[in-house]
Amino acid sequence: MKVGLQVFTVQESFRKDPMGTLDKLADAGYKYIEMANGNAATDDGTGFATGIKEFKAKLEEREITLLGSHVSQMTDQQLVDVSLDRWERIAEWYEEAGAKYLAIALDTHTSKEKLYSDCERYIKIGNICKEHGLHLLYHNHFMEFQEYDGVSMFDIMLREIPEELFSLEVDTWWIMRALVDPGNFIRKYGNRIKVLHQKDYTLGTVNDLSVWNIVKFNEPTDFNTFWTATPYPEQCTEVGDGMMKIQDIINAGNEAGIPYILVEQDHSKYDDITSVRISMETFRKMHGIEWD
Repeated sequence: MKVGLQVFTVQESFRKDPMGTLDKLADAGYKYIEMANGNAATDDGTGFATGIKEFKAKLEEREITLLGSHVSQMTDQQLVDVSLDRWERIAEWYEEAGAKYLAIALDTHTSKEKLYSDCERYIKIGNICKEHGLHLLYHNHFMEFQEYDGVSMFDIMLREIPEELFSLEVDTWWIMRALVDPGNFIRKYGNRIKVLHQKDYTLGTVNDLSVWNIVKFNEPTDFNTFWTATPYPEQCTEVGDGMMKIQDIINAGNEAGIPYILVEQDHSKYDDITSVRISMETFRKMHGIEWD
């Protein structure tokens, strides 16, 4: 398993100085990155209006591999679907950039009918990705554990969408907040997981760990309800500075043959570059990490 970074973690630095931030990430040891295009309605690429030629040249210069990108769009503080035409354009950009994956960053499935409709839409997106040599991933939060007819949304999606078109990008922090052991989850679903996302959970906020104290398990989560469970800054900390069983997560990932674990952290008491350096230092102490 190789360590990388979801660039959402350093979005403030990247917004100000994209190429300089890539230099700092390479200097910190990050050789694999995933972008976070939150402006997918208008931006074909990174979400930060980054020119593809300059971007590719810097990646090549610093020997950084672009894994792919999250794809999402917020309008008037609401999550909106990215059109299939836009997915096509974004897939073209990332094919040219030499990526492997595109990922659905966030979605809510507020009824059984909507979930099945979403599955049909993901099949279409998955085919678009496949046509451009990419593979579609789904980045989870907590609501995918909620159930319709006694079956979790995770299991419904994995049953309804062909494996060749759709895999999971597992955010272990959110798995734990749903009161599920991340290592056990990875061992159960490992053949459908391509990427792990990792930050750590602050021990001092353990009383706020369970999302089910905020969100009702038996009531589907809409976008506004989702935001009530999003992390407040003190809940997030650098890899190794919290209570998560990082080594077991790595072990489970390696048992399943998952190739990448990416640092993705929403908040930090440090500046973003210092934060990702701290997490990298922890990974260098762990067993089972492959270094180039």
